[in-house]
Amino acid sequence: MTVTILPGFTPADVRTDVDTAIKKFLNDLPIGQDVLFYDVAAAIQAVVGVNSMNTFTVDAAAVDVTIAASAKAIPGTITVS
Repeated sequence: MTVTILPGFTPADVRTDVDTAIKKFLNDLPIGQDVLFYDVAAAIQAVVGVNSMNTFTVDAAAVDVTIAASAKAIPGTITVS
């Protein structure tokens, strides 16, 4: 994903905070809960220092991810630039 960082914030710190926010969001989802694109986006936008997002995908697509009833969403590789 590409985020625009507000002036006065350290890019490396904001990238780390975005990574942490995504992981926390996914870890807090219950078993069988779908990953909704706009909920992940909201978690990213809530990070202090994030001004906006230009590009954002989940599993290489800008769509919701359906999770099987007995499965748990887990974070994979997160790239923030």
